[in-house]
Amino acid sequence: MKRQLVERLHTLADELDTLEPAFTPYDRLRFGGPTSRDTCIDAVRARFPRP
Repeated sequence: MKRQLVERLHTLADELDTLEPAFTPYDRLRFGGPTSRDTCIDAVRARFPRP
């Protein structure tokens, strides 16, 4: 069950990755913290590594 959840999570992160633009370090300063890519894509991939 957990493996299927992680695989699905990565599929969704990959789909979002195609839509979400890359951000620059300045964007983090401008927005006052992590960008949506940091929290919704990069953090998910780091927290739930591919099996």
